[in-house]
Amino acid sequence: MLATPVYATSPAAPDAGKFRGWLMMGLRADDFLREAIRPPAGDTVAVTLADTSAGDSTPIGRWQPPAEVDRDQPARVVPVVVPQRTWQLTVTPTDALLPGADLHLELLAWAVGGIITILLTALTGTILTARNRALRQVDTATAALRRDIAHRQAVELQLRQREAELIGFAGIVAHDLRSPLARITGYAGFLREEAAPSMDPVHRDFLERLYGGALRMQSLIDDLLAYATADNRVLNTATVDLNRLVAEVIRDRVNGQDKQQPRIVVWSLPSVEGDFALLRQVVDNLIGNALKYAPDGEDPSIEITSRPQPCGGWRIDVADRGIGIPEDQRETIFTAFTRADGSEHYAGTGLGLAIVQRIIERHGGTVGVDANPGGGSRFWFTLRH
Repeated sequence: MLATPVYATSPAAPDAGKFRGWLMMGLRADDFLREAIRPPAGDTVAVTLADTSAGDSTPIGRWQPPAEVDRDQPARVVPVVVPQRTWQLTVTPTDALLPGADLHLELLAWAVGGIITILLTALTGTILTARNRALRQVDTATAALRRDIAHRQAVELQLRQREAELIGFAGIVAHDLRSPLARITGYAGFLREEAAPSMDPVHRDFLERLYGGALRMQSLIDDLLAYATADNRVLNTATVDLNRLVAEVIRDRVNGQDKQQPRIVVWSLPSVEGDFALLRQVVDNLIGNALKYAPDGEDPSIEITSRPQPCGGWRIDVADRGIGIPEDQRETIFTAFTRADGSEHYAGTGLGLAIVQRIIERHGGTVGVDANPGGGSRFWFTLRH
């Protein structure tokens, strides 16, 4: 039996909300559950309605579909409170809820597990194969690198031997050529002084060319000999007064009879440790270049300064107002037989600055060149105390 109170609900009625009575309805529990559960749930659940007010579970009604109840799945229990009673609704899933679920899930699990196993096996095989291939490639590359290193070392050793042989050869040739060349220069100079006035102009011109060529050859041989011995010559290290050294070079270079008289300013210079003869050659080359590469029609201008270095030692600067060196050639100008653009019309062998670099590096210093503000170049080198 189901009972429910009835109230007036029309808002326009004067007795709206007033209790009107009770509505009683008698139902068959099994039919009620069948009609209430079957449309939405079908055969997927079995439902039992029981009265638990007396402490036990007395069934009131039951809906049992044709499908079998799945005993492995938990039932859902819902309490239903009614006046003066307590009912309990138990909902149990059937096999129709997940038909063949266990078999499908098991098959699905086996399939997924098999696929994962295959993928892991393939991945492991790929990794091992790639690793082995990478190891083989590394071994091959290592062997090739070792062969390349060995080849480079052999080539480097051979180049060093060739360089030593060439330097020795250049030194021997230069030394052996100096004696006959000295005779040529001497006799040509004697003829210029004694016989030139009696020669006709053509022969006198030939003699001047001979004498000039001999002098240029002598300069080249001297440079070759200095370049060949710059690395092997024993350093006679002592305290060198750069003021006295520069004064000697200027005295030998400037004779006061040339058309272009240089302006040379020498500031106070320090005393350093080094080989006096080799350092004199460095200063002589730099001052000689500053005098030689002056622009046509202008007197050479040279300024020699020094300054201490933060890490110890001194930097010596020889600044000139010459033709200058292009910026892109300042790194290569110290290479043997290299001459900067614009120096083609000036006599020279291209070895002077290479000799300077070798000597300074043997003294543990560095050498370089910068642009001189206002024109020209600023050659510099560093030396220890």
